[in-house]
Amino acid sequence: MAITICVCNNKGGPGKTTSSVNIAHALAREKRNILLVDADPQSNATAKLLDDRIPPEQTLFAAFTNIEDNSNNSNSIIHYTKYERLWCIPNHIDLTSKELFMGSDLRSFWVLREILIPHSERFDYIIIDSPPNLGIFVVNSLIASDLLIVPVECGSTDSLEGLGNLFGLVSFIREKFNPSLRLYKILPTKIDKRTTASRIVLEMILEAYGKDKVFETNIPRSTIFQQAEAMRGSIFERDQNSYGARAYRAIAREIIKDLEES
Repeated sequence: MAITICVCNNKGGPGKTTSSVNIAHALAREKRNILLVDADPQSNATAKLLDDRIPPEQTLFAAFTNIEDNSNNSNSIIHYTKYERLWCIPNHIDLTSKELFMGSDLRSFWVLREILIPHSERFDYIIIDSPPNLGIFVVNSLIASDLLIVPVECGSTDSLEGLGNLFGLVSFIREKFNPSLRLYKILPTKIDKRTTASRIVLEMILEAYGKDKVFETNIPRSTIFQQAEAMRGSIFERDQNSYGARAYRAIAREIIKDLEES
């Protein structure tokens, strides 16, 4: 049975998609079968994992367009990626226009969960990359998930603003829809330990949430991530021996230790 992890932060810039893709690829490199769900209509994770442009009818667009019955098309929207043991449910930019019209239909809250349930036995982990807001696609992601990873950029204390709104939504989802949902860990990103700001933000995170709710490994600020993005791939494709790749490898092993060996 897959463990479903939502990577979520309602603030832009913390490296959410970068973390989703690289955690997914790192876990796949640890011989786990992984499904990454691109729940963000900006489709950045899709671009990194799938070489070819996927038509809308083979993406999440199709599922949210036909919420009356998405069970029949769930197989057609799961695609094997260019990386071994890693699959992807892609997104499409046209889904952006759908969000405004779905909020009044409660069935739309459950679309993603209903898609994933029949495929849970196929994968060890399902990683969901969610958009930087608290809209319908984030609600879908949280209802479908067991655990939450929150990337937080450590370059500025402003990065902590908005976490209260996110955790308020998580509490609401737990109470009304998904009682098994829980915060797994906060992931400090874009760390530059030479700067005072990074040290202060990291200390604030540890003080507010406790050591057990923060990953032991921090993600460094590095141009290697921009280079990987320009290549439309993961950090491991760009340079598997880089500091950034080693950091995400350590994150994957921390997840495995926590969730499989404890």
